[in-house]
Amino acid sequence: METRNLIIETAKELLVERGYHDLKVADICRTAGLGKGTFYYYFEHKSQLIDIIGMMLINEIEYQINQLDNQKITDAMIIDLFNIFIDFSIEKRQIMNNLLAATSESEWMNSLRTGYKPFRKVIALKLFNDESASSLFKVKYIMGIVDFYIKEEILDNNIAKDDRILSVYIKMIMSGIDSVSENDFK
Repeated sequence: METRNLIIETAKELLVERGYHDLKVADICRTAGLGKGTFYYYFEHKSQLIDIIGMMLINEIEYQINQLDNQKITDAMIIDLFNIFIDFSIEKRQIMNNLLAATSESEWMNSLRTGYKPFRKVIALKLFNDESASSLFKVKYIMGIVDFYIKEEILDNNIAKDDRILSVYIKMIMSGIDSVSENDFK
């Protein structure tokens, strides 16, 4: 493995184990079997490394979004989007929480803290074939519901995907909040 990638992968593992504030450059180097000078050859400081790890995660999920089938109808595409974000949130939960706790003020970190901003244009192009203000607003609404679903139903309750609850969220997106009734929960 290339030295730079070894540092990144080691940092990701330690970030999951220890969190951002307990992640030390010396520990990364010791675990990777490298000297501190090698770390600073590739990275100026720890927060630069953290930003790179964050961008890698954003690129990973953006790639998954771009792989969605453009021929699907909107509600099927929204279900696929939900599943991407749910799977990603479950699989990457610890590293994402630790990244969001980092003190970095980079553009990607701030945009991620404010509701999936990096993905809005990509999703607007997938769902609506444009990046107009109205399409971006719709995506913001959809992503707000996705975020709420993930936090409320997946992360906070530690449950696997619940298709019944997921279908209510999809219905709410497609038909509006007034379309949801008590019958949807039976």
